[in-house]
Amino acid sequence: VGGLDPFDQARGVYIWDWFTPDWNCPDRERIGPVGDGGKWTCGIDALRRGDGSRCLMYSFGVRDDSRFELEVVDRVGCEVHAFDPTVGGLPPDAAKEPRIHYHKQAVGPASGHDGSFLVVESVLDTMARLGHEWVDILKIDVEASEWSVFEALLKAGKLPFSQILIELHYADPAAAFSFFDGLEQSDFRIFARETNHQPCVAGRLPVAVEFSLIRSPLASWPPPPALRVAPAPPRGERAAAWILGRAARLHELVRTVRGLEQGLFLSWNLRGRYPLVVHAP
Repeated sequence: VGGLDPFDQARGVYIWDWFTPDWNCPDRERIGPVGDGGKWTCGIDALRRGDGSRCLMYSFGVRDDSRFELEVVDRVGCEVHAFDPTVGGLPPDAAKEPRIHYHKQAVGPASGHDGSFLVVESVLDTMARLGHEWVDILKIDVEASEWSVFEALLKAGKLPFSQILIELHYADPAAAFSFFDGLEQSDFRIFARETNHQPCVAGRLPVAVEFSLIRSPLASWPPPPALRVAPAPPRGERAAAWILGRAARLHELVRTVRGLEQGLFLSWNLRGRYPLVVHAP
C-alpha cells in the first residue's frame, strides 16, 4: 500500500478502483436528487413495516438539502435523525416534517468538543442517548471526518447498521484499505459506487466517491446483542455551568445558548429542565 499511486493517471487507475461492488442487490434504487445529495439504496421498500413501528435512519451532514431524507420518509415512513453543526436548521420543507428530527451537533470518534465545533458526539454515544439499539440506514457525508469516525467504530467492534451510505473523501491509501477491510470483516458488502464529479468539473481529480454497503444477508440475523447499542443510563446533571473569562462577552454566551436551544438538546436539554449557571468574574 505504501508504494501505491492513488491517482495513477498514466494507467487510468485510481484508488477507488480497488474497491468495487461485490454484492448484487436485485432491487437497488437511487433515492433523492440527481447529482450530489442522492444515494443508492438496497430494498428500500422492505423497510416499510406493517406492525406500526418505524424504520430508523441517521443522516450526518445534511447542509441545506434534505430531499433524500424527505423521500425516504415519504416512501417508507422512517424516523430520521439529521445531524449537522454547520447550519442553523433544516430547510423549511423538512423542518415541518414531524418524522425528521434535527440535531445541531458534529459527529466524531469520541464525544466532547474539538477545535471546530462546540458539541461533538460519537455515533454510539448518540444512539445510546436517544435509546436506539439499531439503525436501518446510516447516511454520512462529513467532509473527511468519516475516517476517524469509522476507525473508532471498527475498534469498538460495533457497527449496528443495516446499510451504510457514505461519501468518502480521499485521505491516503492506508485509510481506504483499512476502512474496507474492516467493513468486510464486519459482514458488509459494497452494492453501489458512484463518483462525485463536481471536483472533476473544476479540473481536479475525483477525490470524493459515494459508496453504498449492506450487511450481508448471509450474516446472522437478528444481530447478536453484542452488536447492538444499549440505552444510556439516566444522566445525573442538575445544571449546566458556563464560565466566562470576561464578563463583557456575556452577549456571546447568550447568542450561543440560544443557538443550542434551537436544535441541539433533546432528552437532556436545558429548556425548562436544568438551571443555567453563569459565572462571570
